Amino acid sequence: MRFDLSKIKNCSVTSFDLDELNGRDSIDAAARAIGPGGDEGSRMSSYQANMQHRNQLVAQSISKVNDELVQRPYMQWEQWTLRTQEFVLAAYMRLNEATKAEVDGFIMAHFAAPEGQSALSSSRSGSGSPGT
Repeated sequence: MRFDLSKIKNCSVTSFDLDELNGRDSIDAAARAIGPGGDEGSRMSSYQANMQHRNQLVAQSISKVNDELVQRPYMQWEQWTLRTQEFVLAAYMRLNEATKAEVDGFIMAHFAAPEGQSALSSSRSGSGSPGT
């Protein structure tokens, strides 16, 4: 998906394209963030590891810059201004992450108890439940 920054002042690029990622992309990004033979706990804090993983995910998602294909992961995005990075992160999160409202709606649709039953009683079914 293409994102246009050309009308926004003080950005490092005029446009960027992002692709949706999958689970394998996340595993690969985690491996790059930790490094070969690395143990994230010994080299960086949990916050640093999470931030590095997220940056690797964003770099994997960027497929074009200024309408030109780029080699991925596109780590040069880390050199862009913080302002530009904020736009990239916002677009990345909306494209690749579920919002709290989406997750809450999903959970409610699948775990809400039928009318007249409590959530506890509706979750107890099958031969392994107490009292059966």
